Amino acid sequence: LSTDMRELARRIVLGVIDVLGPLGASILELTTLVSKLPVYAPQVFAAYPDLYNALCSPHTVRTLVLDLVATQQAFVVGSNDRRYVSSPTYYAHWTLQLNDSVFGPRLGQNLSGSTNTTLTAGILTSVLSRIFHNPSISQSSLMRRYFAPYVSKYEVLHYVDVLMEMGVVREEVDDDVEARGFGDAPYPMQVTYYRLASGYRHLLTGIGGAPDIDIPNF
Repeated sequence: LSTDMRELARRIVLGVIDVLGPLGASILELTTLVSKLPVYAPQVFAAYPDLYNALCSPHTVRTLVLDLVATQQAFVVGSNDRRYVSSPTYYAHWTLQLNDSVFGPRLGQNLSGSTNTTLTAGILTSVLSRIFHNPSISQSSLMRRYFAPYVSKYEVLHYVDVLMEMGVVREEVDDDVEARGFGDAPYPMQVTYYRLASGYRHLLTGIGGAPDIDIPNF
């Protein structure tokens, strides 16, 4: 997409997210909803067929949503899965105000909003060990075998993100599942896999014991 088309696509996706309110939507739900927009605005998409084709791709929608998150026009929320809401909706419905600070409460935080480093290190160690002992484990297997229903998918994926930001874990997203015989689902399918990144050993020590993890604030 050109720069202008990319900006238009971002505005379309953000508009859909905003209309959905506090519940928001997952990436796959957004892809399904966006793909139905030509029914309501045929003249727009008839003029820009490349725009429509791009917005029907879960990969493209995911990239656009992550752009919106990076610029804080949208935020990640959820419980059983990741969902995305607009910035005004996030602050109105998904945050707590404590004195002069506003924060989104989550596992690993104290009631003051500060990071509980002991709990956070424990969760990071647990997630890391599952990926270490199960190279290329899928997101669904990680949840089903080790964390559900005791820890929500939203929280687990947050800590996976922390490990990826540290450069310890990498992910691979397969958007081509339907092409291999799994095309009966009513929404686009994708599978995410996790593995340790090359060179992870210099970032961590004693994986079997206490990892040397610099706990970030969030």
